[in-house]
Amino acid sequence: MPEMTLFATYLFFLAGFLLLTGLLLFLKRLLWKTVPVFKKLRLIGLFLTLSSLYICLKVMPVFKISNIDTWFSLVVWFILFYNLFTFIDVIFFDYYLIQKKKYEVPQLLRNLIKIVLVSLFIVLFLGKYIPKLSTGYFASLGVMSIILGLALQSLLADIFAGIIISINAPIRVRDWVRLDPHEGEIVEINWYNTKIRTMNNHLVVIPNGEILKTKLTNYSKPLKREKISLPIGISYDTAPHEVDAAVREALRGIDNVSRREEPEIYLEEYGDFSVNYSVYFYIDNRQHFRRIRHEFYRNLYYVLKRNNIVIPYPIQSLERHTPRKSPPVPKLDHHPHFSYLTPSEFKKLLSLGSLDPYGKGEAFLTDGEESRGLYFLVRGTAEVVKNGKVIASVEPGTILGEMSLLRDQPVSADCIMQTPGYLFFVPKKKLFTFMKECDALTETLSRLVVERDSANKEKGKNSQRDTLVVKEKKKILEKIIRFLET
Repeated sequence: MPEMTLFATYLFFLAGFLLLTGLLLFLKRLLWKTVPVFKKLRLIGLFLTLSSLYICLKVMPVFKISNIDTWFSLVVWFILFYNLFTFIDVIFFDYYLIQKKKYEVPQLLRNLIKIVLVSLFIVLFLGKYIPKLSTGYFASLGVMSIILGLALQSLLADIFAGIIISINAPIRVRDWVRLDPHEGEIVEINWYNTKIRTMNNHLVVIPNGEILKTKLTNYSKPLKREKISLPIGISYDTAPHEVDAAVREALRGIDNVSRREEPEIYLEEYGDFSVNYSVYFYIDNRQHFRRIRHEFYRNLYYVLKRNNIVIPYPIQSLERHTPRKSPPVPKLDHHPHFSYLTPSEFKKLLSLGSLDPYGKGEAFLTDGEESRGLYFLVRGTAEVVKNGKVIASVEPGTILGEMSLLRDQPVSADCIMQTPGYLFFVPKKKLFTFMKECDALTETLSRLVVERDSANKEKGKNSQRDTLVVKEKKKILEKIIRFLET
């Protein structure tokens, strides 16, 4: 019978404990919904569980725990101080330093400060509640610390290295670094290792102790912008100024290449097979290096091809080289845009320009640059891009660049090849000289300018459009005469 009474007591105590704990957690959930700011408090579930246990033991002391009031007070103070430290951490680091001062503090350093403060609290309150700790206890604790220190020597070295990295801050999360032989973006710095996502999208875990011993290159410090160097070799038959112009054209329109600084082209040496140059320019982020290098060399190939500049073969033996046959060059047929020209005028127009190959992604018109001439898309497709957005797709048979050319204004958008193709290009000076002699071409191009301009506005009547064509034609002729007289 006493056993049954004791069992019923334990069962009643357990039921009361579970019921009270559930009630307190339910009230906490309601309070969290009413006042969402309380969600930032930590260890509240543990506090409520221990509180319900403390209340049940006070009402029904089925277990005897010595100094239960002291231990419960210690837990209450610990949770109170822990939340106080969390609140100070959010206010000081998240709000004041990160949002207001724009200074990012490593998470590892923030955790270290919190641990130091909580440890200090534990030492002070343990000393208050349990002041008479025996000498033997401290001796045992010291021996155990020595044993653990020897056993975990490597781990402790990595932890202290992580603390040094967080305080000294040579690297931070999202920095692009090179830790030989790995290069990539730092995704995490924790107590004992650092994780890097490489350019091949591999995750490399490096112990913090190894970082302090390894040669480190941080491409994001002091700025993410980086000055890179790319080598090229050009034929001895090509003058340096032609190489300079070709390189600048190849760099036009490549994303993440800085336009604030001009590229630098230096002749490095006269090699065995070529004149070797080094090209220096700034990129906005090391992460895009591979793509930028690919696009530069790709564009340079087409630019050199258009300008009949040879990239020499590094041949050491005397062999007969049979070049690969190039695809046939498309013919520039008499397009409706030039229907007002006589066959002889059209033939002369063709003699003034050149039919050049372009590669996919190559820009032939750049926003903000001065007009260099008139382009006619013969083969392939292109895109008109404004502020990073595609505003139009261009098919073969389209004239491009006439708006800025005839109005003597900077180019208003980027024109980029969407597929490999050919463009017929007539330089500005030759075109204006021919337009002075050929009134039909002036009328054709001026009509095209007005029609494209009116397409962006409300469509007017045909009579108003004809009047605009006449006025525009006079303005264009005046600009051509002024240009030729200078």
